[in-house]
Amino acid sequence: MNPIHTDFTLLIQTISFLVLVLFTGLLISIPFVLRKRKKDQDILEKLDRVIDILEREKNNSNHH
Repeated sequence: MNPIHTDFTLLIQTISFLVLVLFTGLLISIPFVLRKRKKDQDILEKLDRVIDILEREKNNSNHH
């Protein structure tokens, strides 16, 4: 057994472990990201509604 060979296998094991951890982390985080994006969408829709209401109020006060 030459030491270079053992280092190489250790390197491969380390890299595959890191890839596995990264992949698992991505799989875990995807649902959270999707949920957050949906929440952002809901917030944007509420803001749109508020802006519509404010513009209507402004238009109504201009008519009086």
